[in-house]
Amino acid sequence: MYKCSLNITIYSDNNLISNVIKDISPLERFEHIIHSYGEISESVFTDSDIIILDIPYKTEYLHNLYSLKKNSALLIVCAGNQDITSFDCKSYDLMDEIWTRPLNEDLIKFHFNKIQKQLKQTKDFELTQKYLDTTIDCLPDLIWYKDVKGAHLKVNQSFCNTVGKTKEDITGRGHYYIWGLEPEEYEKGEYVCLETEEIVLKEKETFLFDEKVKCNNEMRQFKTYKSPILDDLGEAIGTVGIARDVTDLKNIQIELDILIQNIPFAILITDKYRTILNANNRYLDIFSLKKSDLIGETLNSFQRKYAEIAKINNWCFHKTKRGLYLHGDHKIFRIQKEKLLDVFGEISGYIYMHIDVTFEDNYENKLIRAANTDYLTKLNNRRGLANFLRQYPCLSQTAFMLIDLDDFKHINDQYGHAEGDQILVDFSNILLSIFPGNNIFRLGGDEFLIILIDVADQGIIKAYAQTIIDEFKTKICGSTILQDASVSIGIVINTNDKLNFNDLFKRADVALYESKHLGKSRYSFWDSSNI
Repeated sequence: MYKCSLNITIYSDNNLISNVIKDISPLERFEHIIHSYGEISESVFTDSDIIILDIPYKTEYLHNLYSLKKNSALLIVCAGNQDITSFDCKSYDLMDEIWTRPLNEDLIKFHFNKIQKQLKQTKDFELTQKYLDTTIDCLPDLIWYKDVKGAHLKVNQSFCNTVGKTKEDITGRGHYYIWGLEPEEYEKGEYVCLETEEIVLKEKETFLFDEKVKCNNEMRQFKTYKSPILDDLGEAIGTVGIARDVTDLKNIQIELDILIQNIPFAILITDKYRTILNANNRYLDIFSLKKSDLIGETLNSFQRKYAEIAKINNWCFHKTKRGLYLHGDHKIFRIQKEKLLDVFGEISGYIYMHIDVTFEDNYENKLIRAANTDYLTKLNNRRGLANFLRQYPCLSQTAFMLIDLDDFKHINDQYGHAEGDQILVDFSNILLSIFPGNNIFRLGGDEFLIILIDVADQGIIKAYAQTIIDEFKTKICGSTILQDASVSIGIVINTNDKLNFNDLFKRADVALYESKHLGKSRYSFWDSSNI
């Protein structure tokens, strides 16, 4: 059983937070060690598991403190709404939670209890996984768990070693794939593995079976215990099996060849001098080659010949921090190189695995797009803004146009959120018709930001601003129920390289306030007289 001591460090000019947390009982296997300080002490940071900042601090100091804390430590910042708007993009990345002031006893309890539960769930899950993985991996017998459809949910390392596949390869796959069998071959052979599974599921009892399995191109004999896994209602939801190999291993070369052919990747094998020894059928099929094109060639000579083949089939290499990738018209492969060691630990060859990551790459791109865009308008969100600023810092001749829909809350209240959402979508389409999508950001609610690079001419900015206002009146206010709707715009142009994003945003916000103060449905440029 684990025991977790949480070192909780609170920096506050009052005792409200520390008093509330002291009254909260630790969860099972946890204990609280609470320290409260009126000012920040850097030396305490390194030993803290939870750090709560409830005193004034500078943003740049927050970055320094973040570098001092443990990677696993949670950093919680208490801030008012005005303070939150002053945080830059990097500051948000440093904080695990923001507790919004004013705080009260119930709110502090709510926040802290949520953190406690999350930490305990994480620890309990890790402990359970360690118990199970350690237990099954230390045994020489094959152990597996299946669902009622026969898909493997979990196996131990001995199972992986026997079938020559990784846990990742096996998870979710069925008997035929894992053991390298075709259904027709199974029916003609003396195999009973699938039938014994059905017996266990039907009878809901533990059985001992003698089973023959084709493994690495030879028959293997196993003594196998199989038991049903039952749910709370006593219904079978899967099986667990424990098998002991009672045969001797034979013919290493045949085993290796079968393994290579059944690995779900394109495989190329060379000796230590990089002369090609073997390739599986997946490799040959993918690249439309014959074994005679490969065997005996050095890798370098083959790559020179392959250049023409690659050109015809639009294959190209692409190296990233995560490794070497091969891109084609419809496929993406990650090339993983592994050393082959002899019994003395010396390199005897290399294996090159071409792993199809097309689905993962496409899915990752979709996740990145979803994370960086607003779900309603499909414009860039605050995360997208942060990524944009990393690529285009706010240098001289950068212009900000901060846009706000006037009295938007009134529209939502009077006509409903569905109408309000439609206005936001229509207005986003107006912006997209004027500016490139990469330069438009929805910051939240009815607030939008447009960042223009290398634009110093006020005349161009004025024309853009007036076009936005006019298009809004024409395309959105044309509705009789929305004829009083309007937008206001605050504009600032960076005239030197000394102003950062936060400085420019504040000035654009001041200019926006000036537009609303002057009667709305207009634009204003920031100047020192706005202050």
